[in-house]
Amino acid sequence: MSGVTANDLRTAEATVRSREENEFTDWFSLWGPWHAVLKRTEADRWAQAEEQKYEMLENEYSQRVADRLKASGLSGDADAEREAGAQVMRETEQQIYRQLTDEVLA
Repeated sequence: MSGVTANDLRTAEATVRSREENEFTDWFSLWGPWHAVLKRTEADRWAQAEEQKYEMLENEYSQRVADRLKASGLSGDADAEREAGAQVMRETEQQIYRQLTDEVLA
């Protein structure tokens, strides 16, 4: 009646399981409530992670944003700069917080 076949359901289930396996930890490592737990239970590790983030901001952020804008031909475009900056920041946080999450949950 709905047009959804058993194969459609199996495919959907496989897709969801695959994404959970490949993307959940990345999402979880950026989740605000998890950060609150880390701040409370792993204060020293959290402080180190934050220091890493601030070091990147001081030493690499501007160049990474500029490189991204240049590669896409959007140098000088303020909107593109905001978007590239947000992407660079998210990637950096993802890397730092994923590493911290993996260490804490190991």
